Amino acid sequence: MTYSTCEISDYDVGNWELGIGNWASGIRNWASGIGNWELVAVSFPLSHSPPLPSTSQ
Repeated sequence: MTYSTCEISDYDVGNWELGIGNWASGIRNWASGIGNWELVAVSFPLSHSPPLPSTSQ
């Protein structure tokens, strides 16, 4: 595969891969934060408030 107008160098590919890695790391951190939030959301009502009416059927 050849590039006539723009040459892709190993340096560019490395930076691109690094960016993808950082993006994936951010997604993992975000998912971890969501997981922690869900834990709090589930455990807090159970221990601090009366049962909530169920919205799911």
